[in-house]
Formats: sequence, structure tokens, C-alpha cells
Amino acid sequence: MLKVLFICGSLEYSRDGVGDYVRKFSHSLHKFGFFCTCVSINDKFVNQGAITHESANSSSSFNSYRISASISWREKLKILKTIVEKEHPVFISFQYVPYAYSSRGLPIRLVNWLPKLRYKCYWHFMIHELWVDPSLKIANKLLCPAQILLLKVLLNRIKPNIINTTNTYYVRELQKFGVNSQQLALFSNINFVKFSPSPPIADTWSFLFFGSIHPQWNHDQLLDAIELARIKSSISICGFILIGQAGDYGVNLWKSLAKRYTSNFVFHNLGQLSANDISHQLQIADFGITTTPSHLIEKSGTVAAMLAHGLPVIIPRVSNKLPDFNTYLDSTNSFILFHEGQELELDPLNRPSPVDHLKSSTNQFIASLLAFI
Repeated sequence: MLKVLFICGSLEYSRDGVGDYVRKFSHSLHKFGFFCTCVSINDKFVNQGAITHESANSSSSFNSYRISASISWREKLKILKTIVEKEHPVFISFQYVPYAYSSRGLPIRLVNWLPKLRYKCYWHFMIHELWVDPSLKIANKLLCPAQILLLKVLLNRIKPNIINTTNTYYVRELQKFGVNSQQLALFSNINFVKFSPSPPIADTWSFLFFGSIHPQWNHDQLLDAIELARIKSSISICGFILIGQAGDYGVNLWKSLAKRYTSNFVFHNLGQLSANDISHQLQIADFGITTTPSHLIEKSGTVAAMLAHGLPVIIPRVSNKLPDFNTYLDSTNSFILFHEGQELELDPLNRPSPVDHLKSSTNQFIASLLAFI
């Protein structure tokens, strides 16, 4: 049985997308005969100074260790070395997100300490986040080059055997810096749970938002276009449902919109839900809406969940960074790209087939690992 040890920031269930990704990936790999250990090395959900351990059992197919974010990096390295020597993995899969290892997005201590692990095995890097967009705000113009430098130093010191990332844009950005990577498609962290469907409510459309609402989203433009589409299709009510961790901006925006629209638009914030309830909401909605820009759509776990439930996704932030990718998105019935000034053609009956990449990504990951055995 081949052993894989995953390293991530946090393993708090339903509160950390990468942690949930690692859990689900480990469970999938277990079905193919792999034994996985998951280690969170900067877990802010673990009590100060604490380390928790849970062995594989009937409800969990992997070992897990969680190291409190409050522990010094020197001590974290000692703990990690002990875990690695005990578990003796053939592969270490490191999940990179700069903010998972530093609240400021500058994981300097990680870059200094992780290479000192010096354990002889094969290394895999999964890059979920690269660096901040320098065009969004002035502070990012200083932060972005520093993040680029830190990632380059970390890759140079570890020299991973395999580098993956979630999306086409990151593959191309890494290539500019001489880093060869392959895309490993993101899968949904939310399982499809069948339920007895209720009869649809006539003359209504429901739009589902899942997770963070980005301030860069121009909500007035999209809502105006939806209003025109509503009138054209003789729809009485449009419901806008917000679920998950929307952030302070998203919560306040929903309150503001609920006060502003009092007739044909209704806004509800359902907040944190169980995985089963999220699956239910994804199935009963007519459309999903993401505020992630189009060139980064493949890195969004919430979009992956929408696609896995056959929910067509409206993209109101159409970026010009990957024109060829936009053309691809537009050619499918899974996405509806909304350009400024464009009319929206909305048909809830034109629902795409569910697509989840868990099986294909597991197979790709296994193939890349076995190439080194």
C-alpha cells in the first residue's frame, strides 16, 4: 500500500476549502489502495499550543494531525519530522496557498523551515493560489512581487517532482517564470445527495450565490440585465439566495439589496449550511452566479460544486486575460458569460449534465505518482 502524506494549512471541516479538498482526495485515493495522512501545520481552529491526532477508523479512511497556528515554526518542523518519520510516506503532497501559512500572505517562515524537513521521498506541489492581483489595489503592487519571489524560492529549495495547479491561467503564469506545471482539475467538495424534488414554483427564477462575494463585482449591471430578462420571460419573482461564508462585504451587500428591492427581487442569506442542505440548494436553484473572474473560474470550489450538481453558472466578471478560454466557456451550456451591455438569455430548462472531476483527477494524480515508482 503506497503512502501519501498531505500538508495543508487547516483541516477544519467545512471552514477551509483546501482542507476539505485534502480530506475528499484522501478518501478517493484510499479506494485505489493508497493510505493517506493529512497534516495541517498552521491550523487556526486548533487551540493555542495544541496538536490533535485522529487515526483512520470506520468513519475516516486516513490519519490526521492538526498543529495549532500558535506553535512556532521551529517547533512545527520538529513535530512534522516526527509525523513523517512515523508515517513513512513515499510521496508528500504539499498544498500551497500563501494565506494558509501567513495571515499577511507572506509565508516567509514556511519558505525557511519546510525545506529543512529533509525527508527522502517524492514531492508533489498543488498550487491552489499563486499571488494577489496587482491591479486590484495599490498594496497589491508591493505584495505581489514578494509573493512571487517566495514561491520561486520555495520551489527552488524543495524541487518538487510534480507540480500541479487547478486552472489554465496559473499554468500559463507559472510558465512565464520557467515553472512547468500541469492542470489537475478541481472537484466538488459537496457530494450530490438525492432528495425528493418539490414541484417547481411557476413564474419564478432562483439564483444561487455560494461563498465569498467579491467587491469587484458590479451587481447593478447584472441585476439590471436580469430584470430585463425577467420582464421578457414574464417571470414574477426572482429570488437571490446566498449560502456559505460570504464575508462581511457579502453579508452587508445582501442586507442593502434586500432594502433596495422590494417588489420583484427578493434576497435571502441562509448562511452556513450542512453539506446535505448545500446539495439541496444547488439542486433546486435555476442558476448559479459566481463573482470569480472568468480566467480563474477553474480554481473556484463553489463553481465546481455548482457544475457537479448540473447548475448553469452565470459569470458577470468576464476577464480579457484568457480570450481563448472565454470562447471555450461560451461554447458550453454550463456557463453563461455576461458582458456589459449584453442581454441575458436565461432558460432554466437548459440545464447541463452534472460534471465532477473527482474520479478523473484521482486517476491523473495516481498516474503521475506511479511514474516515479
